[in-house]
Amino acid sequence: MDPGWAAMMGALVGAIATSSAGVLTWWSLRWQQGVQVQAERERWLREKQRATYSDFLDATQGAVDGLESVGRGFSAATPDVTDLYECLGDEVIPHVISARRKLASVQIDGPASAEVAARKLHRSVNTCMMAAMRGLHALANDEENARLPVGLRDTFDETLRGVHSNLRDFTQVARTVIQGP
Repeated sequence: MDPGWAAMMGALVGAIATSSAGVLTWWSLRWQQGVQVQAERERWLREKQRATYSDFLDATQGAVDGLESVGRGFSAATPDVTDLYECLGDEVIPHVISARRKLASVQIDGPASAEVAARKLHRSVNTCMMAAMRGLHALANDEENARLPVGLRDTFDETLRGVHSNLRDFTQVARTVIQGP
């Protein structure tokens, strides 16, 4: 073989090898960037979900704390209906409204399992709040005994237990979503 042709073939093989290495390096970098962008996106989404779930839980916990205060008031020897109405109006209702607004963010940020658990929790808080209102109305209308009827107390206690159960369920779902696969 002519040395000129051999040199030309060597240069051609070198150019192809260099070009191939460049293309492989470029594809490798693109793949690596894609993986890195995906990881950053997942991290951002988890942080966004964490903030959303935290806001929802803060508002919900405020309502639960208020409902527990109402429950303690129901247990008092002589419940102060005015104080209990104020507690409901100042501590429970504003938090329930806030939690309802934050529920929309949970729906947007997802996933569906978190939305379902959040809706269930919010629905149970509303049910408990309505049981508290029925109890307060019964107390207000029965000034002689000034005692909450046993059936209403049982209903309130049962709905409050449901709230605590749904709160644990939502917290578990949120933790699972945030920690990821």
